[in-house]
Amino acid sequence: MIVTCLYDIGHHDDRVLELRHWFEELALHGLPITVCTEPSLLPLFSQLPNSVRVLALPKECLELYSIAMAYQGELPVHRNASKDTKEYLALMNTKLEWMYRVSEIVEDDTFVWLDIGILKHIRDKSHFLDELERIHRQSFAKVVLPGWSEASSFSADRVTSHFFGCFFVVPRKHLGAFFKHSKTVLTDMHPIVTGK
Repeated sequence: MIVTCLYDIGHHDDRVLELRHWFEELALHGLPITVCTEPSLLPLFSQLPNSVRVLALPKECLELYSIAMAYQGELPVHRNASKDTKEYLALMNTKLEWMYRVSEIVEDDTFVWLDIGILKHIRDKSHFLDELERIHRQSFAKVVLPGWSEASSFSADRVTSHFFGCFFVVPRKHLGAFFKHSKTVLTDMHPIVTGK
């Protein structure tokens, strides 16, 4: 099962429509996809094939999003300030929860995260969709997080992408533990004002 999301976090009015446009070809390919979105965006998905399921989940009801939004510290200094907002970073840290929520309503053994607008960045879309179909049919025993290394060292003051976060695979047998671990790490890494 492919899982993706579309939420309006106010970057600019056309962004939601642009992402929905880039999703069209993926949706029409026929692979089973679940899109998590806020209720106000449901009409954007009304004309898609039956292979696309849409799940209305207000972002305020998502645990990981709420933990990230409760963060009271400063955002990393080295980031794209117009894109890497608190809301955007909170959504990026919610991907595992969307996968977990989808796993509660479908029987699939493998969950593939795919950013909704990924086709914008793919040159050979036909080859990509063929590979995605192959991946969909494949069985995975382990979590697959494609990525790369950089010469610079890790810093909490810098937004870095050491893994290719717009695509990753989590087998059902690891999804619950991975989600729980992500929640623990997100809580531990972000000093939240709790009144204690």
